[in-house]
Amino acid sequence: MDYKQEIINKIRDMSKYYSGHQVFRDWIELYALAIANVCEPEGTVVWNKREQQYLNTISKYQTAEVYGFAELGGLLTLALEKDMSDILGSVYMGIETGNKATGQFFTPDNVSQLVARLMDDEAVSNDMPIKLHEPACGSCGIIIAYARALRDKDINYQKLLDIKASDIDFACVYMSYIQLSLLGIKAVVVRQDSLLGEKVPQEHIFVTPARKGMLL
Repeated sequence: MDYKQEIINKIRDMSKYYSGHQVFRDWIELYALAIANVCEPEGTVVWNKREQQYLNTISKYQTAEVYGFAELGGLLTLALEKDMSDILGSVYMGIETGNKATGQFFTPDNVSQLVARLMDDEAVSNDMPIKLHEPACGSCGIIIAYARALRDKDINYQKLLDIKASDIDFACVYMSYIQLSLLGIKAVVVRQDSLLGEKVPQEHIFVTPARKGMLL
């Protein structure tokens, strides 16, 4: 089954009252907030802000669409199990959500694989932690491709990788956070302009379950 196409088809089916672009962005927002709050003690200031944001977004949708979001999450999990690649970036472009005005297009998987191979180091072993910083991370396609390259060499990427990723666009933050979380990669994903060095609100910092020593 082509799970990426199934996700695209499902989003189009759900686009009765909102555009496919909006449905996609709302889905990744809801999914990211749900994962983040699993990692946060209930009742904290950050947890409450994210919970309210979640409720505000999901209140726009009827019951059928809410179930649809859950189905999309299941399809994404299956897609990543079948093909460890930038699924959400491909879906984003597949529903023509890429921002032509700002030149926002996501790196094709074959290009990400090429960059990952260029990053690859024959000396890497299961005893060497690898810290990577990815400003303007997009949907973290290059990080995912690098993790796959390590996996293909029988190197435990979940144990070794420690990622810091950031982007100015919340959609990119959400896509990166969801995929790195589902792949069990230790990461901190931040919504910020890396060039400005601005102070970041705590609710804009997303820590993957693996980074907190949790299983998703």
